Amino acid sequence: MNSSLHDFFNRFQNKRIVISFHQNGDPDAVASAIALREILKQKYNCQVSIIFDSVSKISTTLLEEVKLKLEDLCDFKNEYDYIILVDTNNPVQLGETGLNLVKDRVVLIDHHLPHSEIAEFSAAHLIKPDYPATSQIIFELSECFNANLSYASKFLLLAGIIYDSRCFNLINTNTFLAAYKLVKTGLDYDKVLFLLNPLKDRSEKIARLKAVKRMDLYEAGEWIIAISKLGSFEASASRAIIQLGADLAIVANIDKDNVRISGRASTEFVKKTGINLAKDLMEPIGPIIKGQGGGHSSAAGCNGVVNGEEALEKIKEILAEKLNLSLKKISAE
Repeated sequence: MNSSLHDFFNRFQNKRIVISFHQNGDPDAVASAIALREILKQKYNCQVSIIFDSVSKISTTLLEEVKLKLEDLCDFKNEYDYIILVDTNNPVQLGETGLNLVKDRVVLIDHHLPHSEIAEFSAAHLIKPDYPATSQIIFELSECFNANLSYASKFLLLAGIIYDSRCFNLINTNTFLAAYKLVKTGLDYDKVLFLLNPLKDRSEKIARLKAVKRMDLYEAGEWIIAISKLGSFEASASRAIIQLGADLAIVANIDKDNVRISGRASTEFVKKTGINLAKDLMEPIGPIIKGQGGGHSSAAGCNGVVNGEEALEKIKEILAEKLNLSLKKISAE
């Protein structure tokens, strides 16, 4: 075993560990938490409890498939020695959990670069920004520790890798190998794909179509940028707009006391422009909306409470500056 990993995990021996993840936990976050819990219990004799704010609809479907309830994965209540945050780089993403962070007891395991406000509370980091999914990090840890993962954990890790890599559009040199090893254990790859791509319900379909109808299109050199506003499903809508052909999609949900902005970009846009949606767009926008932002280079978002319209104007300013090009509105005709 890698000695640095041994040193990193040695602190957990016989400890009470809380594992948590961001609100509306996606398959990558949920899988990472569940598999990491098994590793810590097997190899470090830990008591481990998973606490969370909420999980996504797709994560709920996956958990039902493997007959797991996160509420049951709780060995203790109240006091803990460490809290490990997986797939979470920003305290605002934690919901109520974030109110209980204790300095020097927070450990990060993630494939996002940590936000400064969460890094300052952290006792240690295991951050691999070149990995497409935290699930891949956790799977490689299970191999390193020779952990005997359950069928449920392996099924969820495969789903997490597929989901956060966008079906292998984002990979590093070992992503395919990790997925291959998981499938080789007897997992039903087709079943995982089916569960990750459920038929969208009527409300999500309508929201996606409304986002397209309402969007303003801009061109900046070779790039097509779409900006739209919506009352729900902004992340789904931004993905749909990219699939339709935009290079960058920004969809905002602006309410009286709530602002959520979701951004998605094509792989080509990120590679050629060098723009990181998390670092260059969403994190600077966070203070404007009195919230915080974060995410990936090609998929990011921010949550706040005010100044939604101002934030959209600032996003356009940042893009013009980063691209060194003016954004020209494309006529609807």
